[in-house]
Amino acid sequence: WNSLKEAFARKASSEEPGRIPMIIPWAGFIAVALIYIIFWSAIGANPGLLILMLILWVFFMLTYARVYAETGQWAGAYPWTVRNIVGTVGLSTGAIPSNPYPSTGTWATMAAYRHLVTGPYTVQTPNTVWGMLCTYYLGYETKTRERDIFIAQLLAIIILVFIAVPIYLGIMGSFGANKLWAWYLTALEARGVRNFDTKYCVTKGPVVSDRDAGLLVAAFIVVGILWFLRLKFPWFIFTPVALWAYSGMWFLSAAPAFVIKIIILKVFGVKAYEKYAVPIAVGYLVGLSFGAMVGITGLLFYKAPWAA
Repeated sequence: WNSLKEAFARKASSEEPGRIPMIIPWAGFIAVALIYIIFWSAIGANPGLLILMLILWVFFMLTYARVYAETGQWAGAYPWTVRNIVGTVGLSTGAIPSNPYPSTGTWATMAAYRHLVTGPYTVQTPNTVWGMLCTYYLGYETKTRERDIFIAQLLAIIILVFIAVPIYLGIMGSFGANKLWAWYLTALEARGVRNFDTKYCVTKGPVVSDRDAGLLVAAFIVVGILWFLRLKFPWFIFTPVALWAYSGMWFLSAAPAFVIKIIILKVFGVKAYEKYAVPIAVGYLVGLSFGAMVGITGLLFYKAPWAA
């Protein structure tokens, strides 16, 4: 909210050197959102459901970011919830007359959500938010300017759109969708089609029950109150984000890092932490990211059993 007020304030605030003016991300988001709604509405999607989809998506992204900020862990809440809510609202309002309802409008409404699901797997949306925030954290630790990080990420997106996508299509066209080299790509694409494009259109989509809808509303209220108290009073220790600590993944990733950090700070002090621990952690993350990129590239040429 503060960034939004800063972006559209009449009197621009003094910017720190290397910091991004808030008008850039906010204006970019609004412009892309309008293009998104206009494009899919022209194809046949329901504009009201598209707007609802965007609002829910923003809530999910903010939640993912908040969970990472407080726990260091990605949130294991996947994007099917948004699909289910939008589909249920569409059925209850008549925007989707039946379940399923074979039509261009129903297909376009569900397919539009594919743009908001990042990563090769549909379940990688929270992981993508976590990865983006990790980039800014690395930039903070290495004293990299925020503007430089933004430019680097923008270049990465340009490379993805204008280089990676043509390569993706080229592999499929050259070797055939059923060939070994293109199998991994087509399997992931088919998974996305099954999860989104066909639901409520070709196959019956999930419907949120009255009980689950009530629990969802209650969750918004409880979480909203807890977050307000958490932000308003620093001494308030109860936070809904702590619920993610129940996950075994938290104890395998963020928790060990937290324990190691505390030990280093208590035993060796802040100077040793900044001089040795931070560079080691940064090097590890950079190496891990590079290794992941090489590994994913290698998977393009081999059959991945788990992508079936």
